[in-house]
This record gives sequence, structure tokens and C-alpha cells, in this order.
Amino acid sequence: MKFIPMLERIREMFLEFGIKNLNMDDISRKLGISKKTLYRFVDCKETLVEKMFEHENQKRDLFFESLNQKPLNAIGKLFEVSSYVHERMKHFNPMLLFELRKYYESIFEHVMQENSQFLQKSLEVNLKQGISEGLYIGLKH
Repeated sequence: MKFIPMLERIREMFLEFGIKNLNMDDISRKLGISKKTLYRFVDCKETLVEKMFEHENQKRDLFFESLNQKPLNAIGKLFEVSSYVHERMKHFNPMLLFELRKYYESIFEHVMQENSQFLQKSLEVNLKQGISEGLYIGLKH
């Protein structure tokens, strides 16, 4: 089993059971691999949690890269993003962020900062596109 499909299954486990409720024994058992095999990919649960969130951000980045290849105006892109976020949120467990903040604070801070910067940059790009297309009115100070 390769690491990326493992991360997808681990994400599903974390969403279902929470981060704190699963230990490395549980994870390896549910993956159908030995704990030794799991430890070939990560050295501890904290690293596994970090890799899972990195993978989520990579998937987000790929979505936005593919979105930018589509011949959509700025409003069309907002609708695509809204649909993407809606799909992601349908399967999201808020307890995941609570546990991340409580038990893995440095990962939580990194994830939140990275997401905030990504959102700010993405909105800026969309605003510039929308203004250049005449869809949004540029505000002057």
C-alpha cells in the first residue's frame, strides 16, 4: 500500500473516530498493515497528523490549479470554489479541529496560518480578475 492512499484512509478514520481516539495500533490494524510498516512512513502519530494535513493542502492546491486552467470568469470561479468547499464541509467533523488545537497546537497554528494566507491570496487573485473583467467594481481609497 502506498502512502497517499493510506493518508486518504487515515483522514477518513480521523473524521469518523477523531484524532485522539486512534493510536498507531488502531490505525495500522484498520489499514490492514503492520505497525512496523506504518512506522516506515512516519516516525510518530504527530508526524502522521502533520502529513495528513499537508496532503489535504496539496489536494486543495491541485483543485485551485485545475480551476485556474478553466476558461471561467471570476464569478464562475467563485461558484466552483463554493461547490468545492460545500463538498468538503459535508464530510468534515469539527471535532477534528478541536482535537488538533488541543493536542497538536503547533500543527494547528501552522495549518490555520497556511489556510489563512492561501485564502487571502486566492481572494486577491479573484478580485483582480473580476475587476479586470468588469465584474467587480474597483474601490479607490
